[in-house]
Amino acid sequence: MNRRKVLQFMTLASLSGTLPMLNTAHAQGKKHVFVNHTYSNDVLYDLVIIRWFYEELEKRSNGRYTAKFYYNEALTKAADQGSAAASGTIDSFFNSLGYNPTEFKLNRVFEHVGLTNSFYVQGKAIMDLYNSEPLIRQEWDKQDIVLIAPVLQTEMAITSKKPIRKIEDLRGLKLRGYAQSGQALSMLGSEILTIAAPERYDALAKGVVDGMSGIAVDVAYGERLHEMSPHFVDIGLGVYSFTYFAMSKPTFDSLPQEDQAMIKELGAEVLEKMKTGFIDLYKTIIPGMVDKHKSTFYEFSEEQRAEVLKIVTPKIWENWVAEMNKAGFPGERILNQYMEAVKKHAPGDTYKSAFAVYREMYPDAA
Repeated sequence: MNRRKVLQFMTLASLSGTLPMLNTAHAQGKKHVFVNHTYSNDVLYDLVIIRWFYEELEKRSNGRYTAKFYYNEALTKAADQGSAAASGTIDSFFNSLGYNPTEFKLNRVFEHVGLTNSFYVQGKAIMDLYNSEPLIRQEWDKQDIVLIAPVLQTEMAITSKKPIRKIEDLRGLKLRGYAQSGQALSMLGSEILTIAAPERYDALAKGVVDGMSGIAVDVAYGERLHEMSPHFVDIGLGVYSFTYFAMSKPTFDSLPQEDQAMIKELGAEVLEKMKTGFIDLYKTIIPGMVDKHKSTFYEFSEEQRAEVLKIVTPKIWENWVAEMNKAGFPGERILNQYMEAVKKHAPGDTYKSAFAVYREMYPDAA
């Protein structure tokens, strides 16, 4: 099946229109066209979800709201999306926290490795702190943007050309890595290279790296990384990417209160939609990956995962807290708040990882 069609199996037709005066369209009863922007292509499941969000908004507003979509940095660079939203160039956008490390300091607590294996739990914890912790919220307010929903990556895997079955297999491997995951794998003996997302496929094809770390299975599929590095492994670092869907605060504040409430309600539904959507997506894409490219999906044992976290988490957490304290922020308190929020939402979580779906589909696989 065509990769684009598979990743857009839930895609709703892209909506189009012309950009009206943002602060008067809804007051005059005209259709308000949100300009939505992203740095990535249109096949990622995250963008499928954002298109679903806007189609639902159009339905629930009886056609008063719709959206026009721009991809691949068509209107602005990834790192400039927040300022573009604040200035009115765009109304909403999908982005990764890592593009704005100066603006987001405390919010990077949500990128800690080793705290949860569920993007759903991570997302619920993020929204708890966004709504309750002023120091977290003010990093968004200062940029004049509103967090509508965490539109997250799932468990971060390593995709490699050769199978990885134990910690020793990581030693000497050249892996693309970044942020805390890069630090963690460096501690485990890998050589970490920084490679931009658009260059990942070529880096594998040219042998620059042996594999990619910090890659969700659906992202690897969308970028065809599994064609050259078909072996996936979850070593236990969990979910640590923070990608999000945000809206211009001036745009949001210009809307009637009942419409603001409708947008917030829809934002709260995003994680629920993604939880079931990812499972359906895995069931759709994994058979083709296995049959055509001989992909394997392997999880470290509980003992191996515990050993990984014993090696990497104390130092990484300690370094982050020290960095925040040096900047004048209560790093330890914020980290503890996030940990407590994760514990709060973990019980009863029904999300199934790509690895769990693989086990169900191929129970006899080694």
